[in-house]
Amino acid sequence: MKAYTFTATKGIFNLKDQIFNTPTIPFLKEGVNIKIDNDGFWLLREGRSAKKYTGVTHSLDPKGSGLFVEASVLKRLKTDYTAVAIATMSNNNPMVYASLPGRGIACSNGIDIGIVKNDAYVEFADTTEQYKRKMPGGQILTHYNGVLYVARGAEVYYSDPMNYGVMDTRNKKKRFKGYVTMMVAVDDGLYISDSYDTFFYGGATPHDMTSNHVADYPAVFGMSATVERRLVGSRDPIQNSIAYWQSTKGICSGTSGGNFINLTIQKYGLSSVPLKGTAYFRNNNGIPQFIAQGTI
Repeated sequence: MKAYTFTATKGIFNLKDQIFNTPTIPFLKEGVNIKIDNDGFWLLREGRSAKKYTGVTHSLDPKGSGLFVEASVLKRLKTDYTAVAIATMSNNNPMVYASLPGRGIACSNGIDIGIVKNDAYVEFADTTEQYKRKMPGGQILTHYNGVLYVARGAEVYYSDPMNYGVMDTRNKKKRFKGYVTMMVAVDDGLYISDSYDTFFYGGATPHDMTSNHVADYPAVFGMSATVERRLVGSRDPIQNSIAYWQSTKGICSGTSGGNFINLTIQKYGLSSVPLKGTAYFRNNNGIPQFIAQGTI
């Protein structure tokens, strides 16, 4: 059998069969239990498996707040792996979250919607003020420039500035062709995807946003993350935040100004497209990693 020397690689590339006719293989076609460092060299992936908390749980906040749901109860996981019960919700649906600077964390399970701060939950309240009503619950929450955006089905609602629980009924909600699968904020706007396409909405407020069609395919529901540029090693002084997401055609990134790129479409294809999933971003020993896991 011919021996090969595996040194640096350029990552996974499965769009065509590899021809192993050189001592060094530039692309990795398939790998098990390995990771690739910044220089392209292979490292054995560390194994970690230890149950820290018992119970049937779901909806752990990927931003690290420790919030999760167990049997319709919103809880927070403490550093000693015990949990604090915060509030009993009206159902056991999946919960989504959005950090509100200085106010706490907004959360919704599609029906309930409110803010958690200091292990206390306050549901958004109905209002009798003319032309105002309570913000609805939804499947995605996003905070951008002092406004809370809520995706509910195929529609996106937005709150009054700095008054996250109230919306103005005179404002036009944004209606999309299909179910909204992603809504992430960057420095100067929002990337929004429905079941068909992906758009960038640029502007400081909902009223002056302009839309730009960036992809004719959608993001997968739940599989997106926003990260500060310093955590990915970017030296761009203009970009402060970068969005990453799993689309139906590979992993994508978006920055301010609607600068969109599909990072993997030229390198590998998906054998099957997940229906939904979860994702987060981490920096592991200096190696920036976008971690996404979906369900078929």
